[in-house]
Amino acid sequence: MQLQTEGFFSTVSGEQAADFYRDTNEVIDVSLGMMAVNPLSYFAEVDVYVSNHTGILDSLWLTFAGPSLAQPIQCYLQTPGSVSATVELGADLSTIVEVNDLEATQTGSFFLQFLVGPGEAQSFLFEVNFTMRPTGFPPTRQAGYAQKELPFKFVNAT
Repeated sequence: MQLQTEGFFSTVSGEQAADFYRDTNEVIDVSLGMMAVNPLSYFAEVDVYVSNHTGILDSLWLTFAGPSLAQPIQCYLQTPGSVSATVELGADLSTIVEVNDLEATQTGSFFLQFLVGPGEAQSFLFEVNFTMRPTGFPPTRQAGYAQKELPFKFVNAT
């Protein structure tokens, strides 16, 4: 069963958020905050927060893709030790992050931290893809997916 979402939207605080619903009940939400790229480090800090309201999270993948298939953006996982994840380079040169060991985090909220380097890119495509099952009846597996192209913000080098 595919959960309903209207995709990512901008919040008052400037973050991007996607809410996922089963009927009218919010099941999970994913928010993303991104700092501006510092010219001295060439990276932006990106924080992804997953808030699981009801259900058991089975799988979670995040994808960071550059606007050009010829040039991937750089993406480094800086996550605290409480969340285990694997980072791979996809066949299309996207960076795919799979959260592992969901037993510890499957029914709660957690965050992931990244350093993302734009290279020559002015934006990147961010995707979230997950599966979960409700804690109640019926135990039907649910899936959620959303994507959004996000611009990099750059600190003025003066």
